[in-house]
Amino acid sequence: MKRSSRPLSILSVFLLICLMPVLAGCGMLVRDDPQTTIDEPEALIISDIEQLENGGYYICHDGIYNKLYVQHASYNVSKSSSQSNAHTLWYSDDWQYIPTMYRGDTLVFKSADTFNETFTIERFNYVGYTVGVTKLKQLASGRYSFSTKPDEMNINPASNATQLYEIPTETGIIDQIGGADLRAGNISPGGCILGLEKGKTYLAEVYAGTYLYEYKLTADSIALTSSEVYNTTDYKFLKSQLIEIHIPEHFNSGYYMINGYGLVRYVNGTSYDADTDFNIPNPKPQGQNGDGPADTPERIGLYITGDGEYKINFMYEGGNGAIPSVTVIDEATYMVYKLDTDPEKANALTRTMSLHAGEYTVNISGLYGRRYLYDIENVTPKESASASAEEETAPTADAPAEATSSGNLF
Repeated sequence: MKRSSRPLSILSVFLLICLMPVLAGCGMLVRDDPQTTIDEPEALIISDIEQLENGGYYICHDGIYNKLYVQHASYNVSKSSSQSNAHTLWYSDDWQYIPTMYRGDTLVFKSADTFNETFTIERFNYVGYTVGVTKLKQLASGRYSFSTKPDEMNINPASNATQLYEIPTETGIIDQIGGADLRAGNISPGGCILGLEKGKTYLAEVYAGTYLYEYKLTADSIALTSSEVYNTTDYKFLKSQLIEIHIPEHFNSGYYMINGYGLVRYVNGTSYDADTDFNIPNPKPQGQNGDGPADTPERIGLYITGDGEYKINFMYEGGNGAIPSVTVIDEATYMVYKLDTDPEKANALTRTMSLHAGEYTVNISGLYGRRYLYDIENVTPKESASASAEEETAPTADAPAEATSSGNLF
């Protein structure tokens, strides 16, 4: 999928912005009860920072804010801070509401209240289409049982699997589905049924005690199950009512729940397609569990003396597989420019941007002790401009500067 093929079209963005006053009166998700249903989604795409929800998390792309989204879950999303295979998220037609974060986009948070500086990031693996039942438990016979207790939240309330609540016992056994025995190999780690086709209906043989009940269950739910959890305190005040929360550079493309608020589809690149694997485990970066140097983020002050086009090149040592993060922040407008992977060079980042005269901050993270160097080039045609460092810590436009994590040079 190309970057331009975002989940909602430009026309949809325009319509949602125009309809925001109308949508404001629609039903809203109660985050303490993740199974609460709504008739229409809240406005998920906003261009006015003043209209962002207090306590809300958004993906910012080109000045447009895309709200993180979750609707149906098998656990209390807002009160969870740990990983569990029992954590399942369900989607159907609302799959399109999950925002996509590409390299260069930012994850932002708005709060008028005191907030906890530790942010929980829980990763979910994509299971695919299945019937709306999860947390299936293997019995001694190899068969799988499920609970119909409402507080167990095992059944997707937006699926046709809700008919399973009709059985007279609190526990049932699914012996067969689609004419095949339901046994190990057909169940995901989180207890979802695997190998089902989107929208196909299957005859399920369900037993309550020794009594047989037959139900036609449809694979109408996209399921994701929890696989990893992380905590981060890496954020920056943007001086515009928001903070930016930095996604760790070693994260692979995947689905991530941010602080129990909503899900984001993170793409460690600038595009994705149907062949993109969103379930590749994240590597362990150096600096964890004492197996290498810890990451020490750096901030460097720049002063641009003339308006123009500037190209920043950043080169770093390879070694641990983690791509560092380098951002340039305009201290006047708080615009954030994130360097992209250089397609022509290994272990290099680059970006060309229009900068005006003034102060900037360069944030560098994810080096884990590796050495680096960078330079700034004025590429404005037939015009002169320069960049000088604050307190001699940054390069000028005429001479590249060498800098390094922990004082080591190439």
